[in-house]
Amino acid sequence: MIKTTNIELPIDPAVDAEPALAALSACLPDIDIVAAAADSRAAHLTQRGTVPAGWDWFAADATRTVIGFPRNDNVWSRIRSLFVKAVAFVGAGPGHADYCTVMGMKALQDCDVCYYDALVSPRLLEHLPSKAQAIYVGKRGGAYSVERDVLEVMMVDACREKRRVVRLKGGDPGVFGRLTQELEALEKWGLPYRVVPGVSSMAMATTGTGMLLTSRGISRGFSVTTPRLATGDAGIPGADELRQSPILFFMAVGKTHTIAAELIADGRAAEEPATMVFGAGTSNESNIHGTLATIGDLVENQSRGRPGLLVVGPLADRANLYRRDGALGGRHVLLLLPAGEALNRAVVATHDLGGVPVEWRAGEEAPQFDVVLLDDAEFANHFIAAHGTDALAVASVFSTFAADSILPDLESTALHQPTTAAVQTIAAHLVQESIRSTS
Repeated sequence: MIKTTNIELPIDPAVDAEPALAALSACLPDIDIVAAAADSRAAHLTQRGTVPAGWDWFAADATRTVIGFPRNDNVWSRIRSLFVKAVAFVGAGPGHADYCTVMGMKALQDCDVCYYDALVSPRLLEHLPSKAQAIYVGKRGGAYSVERDVLEVMMVDACREKRRVVRLKGGDPGVFGRLTQELEALEKWGLPYRVVPGVSSMAMATTGTGMLLTSRGISRGFSVTTPRLATGDAGIPGADELRQSPILFFMAVGKTHTIAAELIADGRAAEEPATMVFGAGTSNESNIHGTLATIGDLVENQSRGRPGLLVVGPLADRANLYRRDGALGGRHVLLLLPAGEALNRAVVATHDLGGVPVEWRAGEEAPQFDVVLLDDAEFANHFIAAHGTDALAVASVFSTFAADSILPDLESTALHQPTTAAVQTIAAHLVQESIRSTS
């Protein structure tokens, strides 16, 4: 194989460079990492304790050696994305362990370290692997067992060490769960994460006790807030604050123009962000972003008869959405293989690398995806029979076998690797392309 790009890596004389160089070569087949003389000003292979303050780093192998690099080094940040695993912020649900979602439970079953809160059921920790660490970081009586800045450093370092981290938070982490601050700690270093929503205590305290938040003739909506202010004081929101709070409309697709016009007439700014979410939580989830002035026309032109949920307020602004970093960069990866252990591991690998795994079963509509991995010829033929080759033409196609026989008119890349390794190679392909485009 011809290497298309060379990258020099200065080596600290005190470290054994071979394991790290071998790991880099395996992950970056088209890039030649060339050992160079030690240079403390550039990215270099060294011992963890000697990385300069303020620099970033990651472990490329199982030894104590790390690759340290300046925070503004985009090349090594991209390379690091192939080694670190996305931190999973998991909503544990309220109270009983059974209220944790299946996706949340799967994250626990695959993690290396779990940082958990006070309101999490201890029974959930029984699902951790035997070698995983469970570290209590909860808050009781206003006092933290671990200060927040210390917890953030712990999560960042565990991620850099290639450990699969779960941050287990009570209820739904996006509802009064201090999620933003912890995401920002990872974003500061460009580290990947994903968020697994959970069942909120709000649902259990209402639907779970017989008090229905929406009931014909009684209530067609509700508000959720807290009396706690950022200053530490208490106070309920005033009428003006409530009027400007984010608002969500169910069953809004056919009424979007009317909703927007009435909100503007009620005092909201025409340029206020508004987003319609179609198919939330499904393999065909999609968003239309606009403002109150534009969302009606956007939805009318793009809804295609789909149901949707309208979100109005600053949280709907693209700039306020949390990021999806990682080697796969939030891409949706269609994994065309039957249910089983190979698929399970491919899903985990896709999550690790910052992607969104997409599964398909016979009888289902064609999902939305950016990349497709064909791992089973018979299963791929089922998909093509149902949706045609045109459904695959919109994406980059990779396969673990020679796919010419089933896709004669479609360009694809044959990897000839086991499924999990193939997912890693797809990510490496994307990273190498981004490095070559800027070198």
